[in-house]
Amino acid sequence: MPHRCAFGCKNTNSGVVMHMFPNPKRFPEHFHAWVNILGGKFERLSDHEIYLRKRICDIHFTDAHRNRYKRLNALAMPTLYLPETIAPSITNLIKTLEGIESLWKLLSRKYGIDAMLKKNFNQDPIENFGVRNIAPNTVSFEGAFKALMINNYSEPHSSGANCEEDHNECLQSLDFFLKDKNIITLDIPDTNDTIHFNSEICFDQSNEINAGQTNYVCRWVLKRCLKFIIKGCQHCKQTLFENDISNDNNSYIYAKEYMNKKWLCYPNKEVESYFKEIQDMTTSFFF
Repeated sequence: MPHRCAFGCKNTNSGVVMHMFPNPKRFPEHFHAWVNILGGKFERLSDHEIYLRKRICDIHFTDAHRNRYKRLNALAMPTLYLPETIAPSITNLIKTLEGIESLWKLLSRKYGIDAMLKKNFNQDPIENFGVRNIAPNTVSFEGAFKALMINNYSEPHSSGANCEEDHNECLQSLDFFLKDKNIITLDIPDTNDTIHFNSEICFDQSNEINAGQTNYVCRWVLKRCLKFIIKGCQHCKQTLFENDISNDNNSYIYAKEYMNKKWLCYPNKEVESYFKEIQDMTTSFFF
């Protein structure tokens, strides 16, 4: 029984030459390029089955693809008389928008989430899920979309992703730690468990040696923030770090630096002041 063209050509001429697909083991890239041109017609067949059972007729190749024996050269690619295919972009894009809307309703109603950055989702049309498959089924799309969500929410985002306006609403319930008002007192017996604020430890640490050590520890904290929070934000770097080494308290950090290099983090005066206050408060509470 003669082979039929994989494109569905209705060739009645028995003399039409039929060409096999490239060997998927020897030429995998060339083989998959042929399969991609056919779209998703053979997604249920293995590469070996396509290679043995499917053929493409000679009319889809130009003369430049043939040698004098009418055999195809190694770079031959079907380019002529290809059937027009319409990728399901519009239909599936609507489904994607409906899926995003359903996801937002679930997150907002069930989990109380009040903001969702859509830019953290893949913006490609749905047919791009599943690599070369332009006609994915619902199961493959569901798996790809789940993996995409996990990756986008667990990996670093773009350089400006941490510069979004944030009103710190999630921390407003903790503001009573910093203010005297709104302190909730419990009905407990009077005990002498008050925390004594040691002002001597807190305010008597302004010597140069301790300041240098404080800045060195602050450098380590900034380094961790640079890796996990700041990432590539240039505005944050300019705000927190010192460009020129003019602060004498950073001399201990500079002594650890390689010669004529500036690879370490140097906190500026404002960050140094904030960090010293945090250190003094922590020291006064625990010692």
